[in-house]
Amino acid sequence: MNDARHELDFAFGDTASDFDRVLPQQPTFLITLPVRLELNGTMLELNHESQYAKHLYTVFVAALQSEWFKTLDNRSQSLYKKNVCNLVLWLNIQTITQQNKYEILNEFQAWRVNEKEVKPQSSGLLALLALLKNGLHSVLITMQNLPGNRGNQH
Repeated sequence: MNDARHELDFAFGDTASDFDRVLPQQPTFLITLPVRLELNGTMLELNHESQYAKHLYTVFVAALQSEWFKTLDNRSQSLYKKNVCNLVLWLNIQTITQQNKYEILNEFQAWRVNEKEVKPQSSGLLALLALLKNGLHSVLITMQNLPGNRGNQH
């Protein structure tokens, strides 16, 4: 009787723990920074060495790949893509420094208003801020996969 109980304990015991240790705890996501994006028929490439520009670009890529973005209608998606395109083309010709890194989006809006003669509400800044918010909350974004961050470096 004792042997039968031992066999039952063995059969229903915690024999899966060794197997579970081999499997990863959670799925991991791999995000790569695409060299080019196709936005509304335009091939767009970020040609900027600044980590700040690369961080913005990575968050916009995550937003454009997010579930939130996929739920938008085609017209809204096209509008968001157009604004990202305008920003990236503008970023490619900017100098980003430690001093102006936090003013980049305001400078973009000022450029759109002053040089492209659009009204402030038509500058695209609100759409870009919505993309940033949703991109930062994307499951694809972690500190480890932002350009320039590896491991625990922040």
